[in-house]
Amino acid sequence: MQQYVDQARIFLNNVLRVSIGSNVITDAYHNVVVNLTAIKTLNRMEGVGADFDWTLGQFSVKKAGTTTNSQQAKFIVDQLNAEMMGLRNI
Repeated sequence: MQQYVDQARIFLNNVLRVSIGSNVITDAYHNVVVNLTAIKTLNRMEGVGADFDWTLGQFSVKKAGTTTNSQQAKFIVDQLNAEMMGLRNI
């Protein structure tokens, strides 16, 4: 999962033209990094057919491969879109 966090951080650095270090992620970017990581992880879990629960901070997924995952992913994407719009206005 660390590689997904790094990918999210690099993505934000490139898109927003900011400098988010690998050791400290400021509060302004924390939720976006978590949500990008969650989406990447959900996508990977569905791809491999994982059937277990996992937690990332306050976010949790119950039994991958169910329709619940699709609903959770949609919620995260919607939330992520709103957060990214807010960051672009900083």
